[in-house]
Amino acid sequence: MLIRDQESFEDLLHRCREHGSFAFDTEFLREDTYWPQLCLIQIGLHGEAFAVDPLAEGIDCSLLVELLCDPEVEVIVHAGQQDMEIFFCKSEALPQNLFDTQVAAALMGYGDSIGYSRLVDEVLGVKISKGESRTHWERRPLTERQLDYALNDVLYLEQLRDLLRDKLSKRGREEWLAEELAFYQDGNLYRREPRSFYSRVKGAARLNRRELAILRVLAAWREEEARRRNKPKKRIVSDDKLIEVARRKPTSIERLSESRGFHRKFVDRNGKIIVELVAEGLKVANEECPKRVNREGRDPELSLALDLLDTFLKTRAKELDMSPAYLASRGDLYDLVKSRTDGKDAPPGLRVLGGWRRELVGEDLLGLLAGKYRLSLDLAGAGVVIHQVEDAG
Repeated sequence: MLIRDQESFEDLLHRCREHGSFAFDTEFLREDTYWPQLCLIQIGLHGEAFAVDPLAEGIDCSLLVELLCDPEVEVIVHAGQQDMEIFFCKSEALPQNLFDTQVAAALMGYGDSIGYSRLVDEVLGVKISKGESRTHWERRPLTERQLDYALNDVLYLEQLRDLLRDKLSKRGREEWLAEELAFYQDGNLYRREPRSFYSRVKGAARLNRRELAILRVLAAWREEEARRRNKPKKRIVSDDKLIEVARRKPTSIERLSESRGFHRKFVDRNGKIIVELVAEGLKVANEECPKRVNREGRDPELSLALDLLDTFLKTRAKELDMSPAYLASRGDLYDLVKSRTDGKDAPPGLRVLGGWRRELVGEDLLGLLAGKYRLSLDLAGAGVVIHQVEDAG
């Protein structure tokens, strides 16, 4: 059912509030904009699915925002971060009571980021098409195929919620889910600091600290300009051009013009500010320049120790019927090994050493580094066996 008038929309929202929960999804575009453009809202309730056209004349989403933030109403989503970002960008509203089926599925061993259609297939035995995911959601009228696809995205969320919640309860993992979903209530998830974006620029790992100081101000300017003009960052200036400027350090518009790929129109429009930003980066004190971006530059001497921790983690994950990547990232393991070899405490905020992860595997990883465990091969089962060393320490 497609809703294109405010009265019907508000009636549906009233029913959701009375029921105390509803399934939720959106379709949006952001290929040609910085901010996501909301094109369709899907709501599932009592086994029915509804689509709401936010582009229809007179549709006001303010009551929906209130509902999303009501702690008394559970909102069921699948990988809902981007859906929530749409409304946070408009109102800075944060959801208070979410059940994310992707997160719940990860805690039950379905993989760390399983897709909705695959989860529906594995848990409910229902196959749904994903053929319309890349269509033009902003065009009207919407086709029947588009609507069928969109409605399917919420039609099964309530069933998934019920089955996954039951599985979590039986395994004693309900509190884990609450801990994992707390990130939705952190405004910093969506309110990103422009000066932090330099490390995400492709090629940043090849720059020295001075060049990174220049890249930092350039990337922050690009981010703010993209937000102001509501254009994708790459439409402002590409990553490779930012890297080239950081390396060449042009101190004049003429020098900037010599850089390959900078068109006259771009230089005329942005040359002055770019030269000023380069000068700003050059003035940064040496000790205040960013540290090297260490993506693939990990100490090769630690590779064997890292592989050992990785094997240990995968063995534990198999015992727990969970994805090892969801328990700890390769970066987490490297930071643990690195801190141990440097004789330091593990870095603060390391996810594997917090909350339920610490109890489940974090303490054991620390124990492995302390010599409290050893590994052996189970030749018959072609697996790895973990043994506790009784006299360790």
